[in-house]
Amino acid sequence: MNNPPANTTFPGTMPVLACAGAAEFEKDFFSRPGNNEESFIARAARAIADETAGLFAEIRARPIRRLCVLAGKGRNAADALLAAQHLHAEHRCSVGIVLAEPLEKMSATATRALQTLLPRKDIALYHWRDAAGADAFLGGASIDILLDGLLGHNFRPPLRAPHADIVRWANACAKRFKLRIAVDLPSGIGDTTRADTDLALRADATIACGLVKTPLLSPGNAPVRGRLRLACIGFPNTLGGATRAGARGLYALGPLRQVRPPFADKRDHGHLLILGGSRCFPGALLMNVRAALRAGVGLLTVFCPESFHASLAAAAPEAIWVPWPETPGGALALEGECLLRERLPNATALLCGSGSGTDAETHALFRSILTRTPPGCPMVIDADALRPEILPPCATERPAPLVLLPHAGEYARLCAGEAGRQALPLREACARFHAHIALKGAPTRVADAAREITVCTGGAILARGGSGDLLAGITAALFARRLHADPLRTLACAVAWHGAAADCVARRHGTEAIATTDILDGLGEALRK
Repeated sequence: MNNPPANTTFPGTMPVLACAGAAEFEKDFFSRPGNNEESFIARAARAIADETAGLFAEIRARPIRRLCVLAGKGRNAADALLAAQHLHAEHRCSVGIVLAEPLEKMSATATRALQTLLPRKDIALYHWRDAAGADAFLGGASIDILLDGLLGHNFRPPLRAPHADIVRWANACAKRFKLRIAVDLPSGIGDTTRADTDLALRADATIACGLVKTPLLSPGNAPVRGRLRLACIGFPNTLGGATRAGARGLYALGPLRQVRPPFADKRDHGHLLILGGSRCFPGALLMNVRAALRAGVGLLTVFCPESFHASLAAAAPEAIWVPWPETPGGALALEGECLLRERLPNATALLCGSGSGTDAETHALFRSILTRTPPGCPMVIDADALRPEILPPCATERPAPLVLLPHAGEYARLCAGEAGRQALPLREACARFHAHIALKGAPTRVADAAREITVCTGGAILARGGSGDLLAGITAALFARRLHADPLRTLACAVAWHGAAADCVARRHGTEAIATTDILDGLGEALRK
């Protein structure tokens, strides 16, 4: 795959460090001349406020009315209090502050943040004594936002009073908060804690600032962490390491956000071939096609089972539709391979698998195509083509990128190997297949054999049938367009754009009453933000 070195960085991504390593980095960083801590806290607060407002917009089409801040004594408290200041000014919401520490124990930055907030209208302060006092302080009405700024990466377990009591109270009355957001880390989570045994505040979302702490990416912490959102605040992007996290989804979209050359030809934007669909699953192929067209591919040729060729061609007339011979079960027959072969020399990418079904003859077709694809043509494999009998381990480097888009079940099927064995770690699987892999999930992880990026856009709105078919079409279109020379960056861009589009739709329409293809309407909006 000719991978760049493991410490290669991507614009807008953030390093992933253990809490201890993050504390050491920040201590060194803020000791250097010109790195003013309070200016970085101000940036973090602005980003936290923006992310909080965006997350709230997914559940309510109105301003935030009531906000509760849990404040400790350190930088996380300062971040949360200054973010509350922005939200108070912009939404005219009331703010109730629950202080865990006496004022004299708070850091200078947290104290100054509190002092800038207290003189404002509709701000109330409660020094923690007990749960009954906190209940009386907040009153009976529900709270729109709970902002957790109690503890950060300097936390060392176990969770002690009064923080433990505050966390128990917040978890016990979770239903009174419409949205619970943790700043940087949910209070009670650290390098050595376990969410299944240790006490921690349960957040609906966590907003990581500047650096992503390793515990946030632990699968065991996902129920406590909730959705992971990132706030880039200007920390250096040159820290080494094979794992990074992608911020806000726009970091890799630069080439797509520029003016198209005025004299461009359609061929300048790639020629994508898509092969998929079956009598039982024609919709998956159509979603591939619609997504690829929205992703800006210049030319698109689609091969589909002949029985529904006419109806799909009418549904997406921008593509060139080629009828393909069918098996008795309505899947793609092996005899049609010549149709693809004669068009492959002009292709700049090939997508296979979506909606193709489980017919053995179709699997033999995909296996044959995989071994004979021209050297310069990237191949994107999705859905039913992600099988070990189609994609055996590859001992030699491939001449063009192979991109795999499995969800967790498909990944386990592809990588488990011997019965009873767990699926391979992601980068090991990339090395085994000489492939770039996007392991779809919440969040999605993209990797090659040397590097990994966790892409933190999107959310539960993507938990719908067909979401992966849209991602496959977007991914194949960007490879056809040769968006980046680095295949991992192109793959990360596709995943980020897909998630950013979903975020745009969720903030306009919520996450419930939409159809999967509505996400396509967010692609253009994401680029213009």
